[in-house]
Amino acid sequence: MELSRLASAISMEANNMKKLSVYVKYPIVLCSVCLVCGAALAGVNYVTAPKISQHEYEVAHAAMTKLVSKAGLTTSGDAYVLEWNEGVEHEYLNERDVVPCTQGTYYYYNATSPTGYSGTVTFGALVDPNYEVIGFSYLSATEDTTGISAAKGINIGVDSPYTTGTVTSGASAGKTLPAISKALQAIIADAKTITK
Repeated sequence: MELSRLASAISMEANNMKKLSVYVKYPIVLCSVCLVCGAALAGVNYVTAPKISQHEYEVAHAAMTKLVSKAGLTTSGDAYVLEWNEGVEHEYLNERDVVPCTQGTYYYYNATSPTGYSGTVTFGALVDPNYEVIGFSYLSATEDTTGISAAKGINIGVDSPYTTGTVTSGASAGKTLPAISKALQAIIADAKTITK
């Protein structure tokens, strides 16, 4: 009888060791899988980030060229990036370029709106020497379909410049358009600070 109790106790101890082994083994396996997946994602990001950045630059540059052409302007030199002044915060503005034209100095902005309904809209805008936005080009968005449609439908041009207020579009997007307007107002405010 003692021997069977001893065998039973040893069997229970062996089962407890197996359970403990499972409690240790699974978290170690899970952590290892997470580390491998994280390293793989970091590697993919390392390889693709420069290509994505280059593509975004090319899209923005193509938008600038298109807006300058659509406005009927003749460039008198290459556009160049105008660096921000130290200590000045530009919440919605990603980049600004000086576009020298025979008609005067124009500025191209790459900007991202504040969050509208469900995301942001990145766009290009061309500003004339009178601080009017005379060109708008949708670039990308994290916004929903209605917001994207509204952004793509914005018609700002030489004949219909934007100076203040809320932009309009053929689509209805109650929060997206005011968000884009806020970014456009930031662009105009910044353009007015540039020393000529």
